[in-house]
Amino acid sequence: KRVAHALLECFELWKARHHKYGRGNIAEFGAQGCLVRASDKMARLRKVYFQGASYTPDESIEDSWKDGVNYFVMGLICHRGGWPNV
Repeated sequence: KRVAHALLECFELWKARHHKYGRGNIAEFGAQGCLVRASDKMARLRKVYFQGASYTPDESIEDSWKDGVNYFVMGLICHRGGWPNV
Protein backbone atom coordinates (compact mmCIF):
# COMPACT_ATOMS: atom_id res chain seq x y z
CA LYS A 1 0.00 0.00 0.00
CA ARG A 2 2.86 2.38 0.72
CA VAL A 3 4.28 1.89 -2.76
CA ALA A 4 0.90 2.50 -4.37
CA HIS A 5 0.42 5.64 -2.28
CA ALA A 6 3.90 6.96 -3.17
CA LEU A 7 3.31 6.25 -6.86
CA LEU A 8 0.00 8.10 -6.68
CA GLU A 9 1.81 11.08 -5.16
CA CYS A 10 4.32 10.95 -8.03
CA PHE A 11 1.47 10.87 -10.53
CA GLU A 12 -0.24 13.85 -8.91
CA LEU A 13 2.98 15.86 -9.10
CA TRP A 14 3.48 14.72 -12.70
CA LYS A 15 0.00 15.97 -13.61
CA ALA A 16 0.71 19.37 -12.05
CA ARG A 17 4.08 19.68 -13.81
CA HIS A 18 2.64 18.41 -17.10
CA HIS A 19 -0.10 21.04 -16.89
CA LYS A 20 2.50 23.73 -16.13
CA TYR A 21 5.14 22.77 -18.74
CA GLY A 22 3.30 20.68 -21.34
CA ARG A 23 4.73 17.70 -23.19
CA GLY A 24 7.04 19.64 -25.50
CA ASN A 25 9.95 19.83 -23.06
CA ILE A 26 10.10 16.02 -22.97
CA ALA A 27 9.51 15.64 -26.71
CA GLU A 28 12.41 17.96 -27.50
CA PHE A 29 15.11 15.66 -26.09
CA GLY A 30 13.29 12.37 -25.48
CA ALA A 31 14.77 9.64 -23.30
CA GLN A 32 18.16 11.35 -23.16
CA GLY A 33 16.61 14.52 -21.79
CA CYS A 34 14.73 12.53 -19.15
CA LEU A 35 17.97 10.88 -18.11
CA VAL A 36 19.72 14.24 -17.77
CA ARG A 37 16.86 15.71 -15.74
CA ALA A 38 16.69 12.65 -13.49
CA SER A 39 20.45 12.99 -13.00
CA ASP A 40 19.96 16.61 -11.92
CA LYS A 41 17.45 15.48 -9.31
CA MET A 42 19.87 12.81 -8.08
CA ALA A 43 22.66 15.39 -7.81
CA ARG A 44 20.46 17.58 -5.62
CA LEU A 45 19.59 14.64 -3.39
CA ARG A 46 23.24 13.53 -3.16
CA LYS A 47 24.20 16.96 -1.88
CA VAL A 48 21.58 16.73 0.85
CA TYR A 49 22.22 13.15 1.91
CA PHE A 50 25.98 12.85 1.40
CA GLN A 51 27.26 16.39 1.83
CA GLY A 52 24.79 17.71 4.37
CA ALA A 53 23.82 20.60 2.13
CA SER A 54 20.74 22.59 2.95
CA TYR A 55 17.99 22.23 0.42
CA THR A 56 16.82 24.94 -1.93
CA PRO A 57 13.45 26.47 -1.08
CA ASP A 58 12.13 26.25 -4.65
CA GLU A 59 11.67 22.48 -4.46
CA SER A 60 11.24 20.09 -1.56
CA ILE A 61 13.31 16.95 -1.05
CA GLU A 62 10.17 14.90 -1.59
CA ASP A 63 9.46 16.66 -4.87
CA SER A 64 12.96 15.80 -6.08
CA TRP A 65 12.35 12.12 -5.30
CA LYS A 66 8.98 12.23 -7.06
CA ASP A 67 10.35 14.10 -10.07
CA GLY A 68 13.11 11.52 -10.38
CA VAL A 69 10.55 8.72 -10.52
CA ASN A 70 8.53 10.64 -13.08
CA TYR A 71 11.53 11.34 -15.32
CA PHE A 72 12.42 7.66 -15.35
CA VAL A 73 8.84 6.74 -16.27
CA MET A 74 8.71 9.36 -19.03
CA GLY A 75 12.10 8.13 -20.26
CA LEU A 76 10.74 4.60 -20.42
CA ILE A 77 7.75 5.82 -22.43
CA CYS A 78 10.09 7.69 -24.78
CA HIS A 79 12.29 4.60 -25.12
CA ARG A 80 9.22 2.57 -26.10
CA GLY A 81 8.27 5.18 -28.71
CA GLY A 82 5.14 6.23 -26.88
CA TRP A 83 5.81 9.92 -26.19
CA PRO A 84 4.25 12.18 -28.85
CA ASN A 85 6.65 13.91 -31.25
CA VAL A 86 9.81 12.18 -30.01
